[in-house]
Amino acid sequence: MKILFANIGWMKYYQGNQDYDPIRRGGSHPAKRKHEIYNFMPINGIYYGYVRSRGALNLQAIDQDCPGVADRLDGVLVVWVATHPKNGGRRIVGWYKNATVYRELRESKNELRKSYAYNVRAKVSDCTLIPQCYRNRDMAVPHEPGFIGQANIWYPNKYMHIPSVKKYIARVLDYIDNYHEKNEVAEEQARQTDAQEKKRVEKKAVKLVTKYYKSLGYKVLSVEKDNIGWDLNAFNGEESLKLEVKGRGCDDIDVMITRNEYQNMKKYKRNYRLCVVTNALSAPKLSIFYWNKKLNKWVDEENDSVVLDLEAFDYHAIIKSR
Repeated sequence: MKILFANIGWMKYYQGNQDYDPIRRGGSHPAKRKHEIYNFMPINGIYYGYVRSRGALNLQAIDQDCPGVADRLDGVLVVWVATHPKNGGRRIVGWYKNATVYRELRESKNELRKSYAYNVRAKVSDCTLIPQCYRNRDMAVPHEPGFIGQANIWYPNKYMHIPSVKKYIARVLDYIDNYHEKNEVAEEQARQTDAQEKKRVEKKAVKLVTKYYKSLGYKVLSVEKDNIGWDLNAFNGEESLKLEVKGRGCDDIDVMITRNEYQNMKKYKRNYRLCVVTNALSAPKLSIFYWNKKLNKWVDEENDSVVLDLEAFDYHAIIKSR
């Protein structure tokens, strides 16, 4: 059996680092450079997966009959595992069947993935992502000798002489063989829950920003439903501001803006404000970014050393503080 276990960060959907789906427990690299955030992003019927490795992948450890000069190995079962962000334990989050595993990283040329690399690929029809609520603790990889350790790669075939390893792999194969897509309803419910939480975060963020500007003497009007490229208009008799509000459920300023918002940021630089509320539902903190003409950058009102790293794409822009 050609099988590989790959440890990655924890996400719900692995379709990009979104406000409602930030990557967690994925190592010290910034979210922007954690390539596995796109592991379940379908591109022309293919998933391109990434697992961080300290070097080239050992294809012979997956299949002893693989030629030493081979740069790829087909027909591999790749089991993706991730550490639960709250309860710990490396749980199975999904798998690629009949996957191609590459010895070295490959750079993606697809527009959706930009420069995000991959070392595994498989047909979407051969892959399964387990809904977050069904990632079974009982199927977590044991924390014992012979199993995956500090490295992100585990080659079970090297340890099949250990009874506990052999028994666990048999359980995993049985679990995969008998896994049914009966969780579609649960997955849809999970998506709806995420959407509801996102709305709560956004609503709380707008409320906080409105209250803040009113405390400064502004009259604040909502234009959220008008889809004009910002959420609020603020007037105080001397100036008129256009306020785009972004809410985050965590403390990371990493937000998505639409193409429309991005164009208006450039068009109305002097009067445009990007208001980001982090930890919106627990301990909200407001950060306001404005265009500093002298620095020729978008900076935090309270600390101009906090600069937005803005990258424009075809239909959206990613903004990160640094």
